Amino acid sequence: MNEAEVWRSDYEWISKEMGAHITKRKIRKLSFIHDGELMVAEVGKPNPYNGLPLRKIYQDASRECYLLCGGTITIAPKDSLVEEY
Repeated sequence: MNEAEVWRSDYEWISKEMGAHITKRKIRKLSFIHDGELMVAEVGKPNPYNGLPLRKIYQDASRECYLLCGGTITIAPKDSLVEEY
């Protein structure tokens, strides 16, 4: 699948299963504080929550948070520092 197909597939699944509203931002990296610890989530590297490879990062406008996708979906807070492609 190319990048547009991955986005479309994820968008449809996340919208249906989670009721999320995914923006079209192309996010490469997030930095945020979780339980007093600096966490960094970057596409292509291990998810800081579970160590699984991080495939994509999406912004959920309805929940005002970020979704870290790859193996599972974990959530990063809305006040994360964002780096886009």
